[in-house]
Amino acid sequence: MKPYFDQLKLWWEKLKPMERRWAVFIGMVMFILVNYFFIWSHFGDWGRNRVRLQNAERTNELYQAEVSRKTEYSRKLAELQADGSSVVPEGRRLILCIFTTAARSATR
Repeated sequence: MKPYFDQLKLWWEKLKPMERRWAVFIGMVMFILVNYFFIWSHFGDWGRNRVRLQNAERTNELYQAEVSRKTEYSRKLAELQADGSSVVPEGRRLILCIFTTAARSATR
């Protein structure tokens, strides 16, 4: 690595003052362009990621609250199953809804 820097130093020393100024200017422009395209364009990511994280935390809290109610749901399910009531299948409920609506509107 040292020979490379030695060669670079020799190259720099051979440049005239105006050429050195141009080299520094071009180096600065390249540095600014690289920063503009690869770094500055991602500054908005922090805010977006913070909002996404807050939404994920809220969703996680909501899910954890429902998971903590599992014993309550299990008890309620056992209570309903003990009553012997059955759940009407979805198709029957839909047909029942259609017939009751038709009866209310007196259509045949």
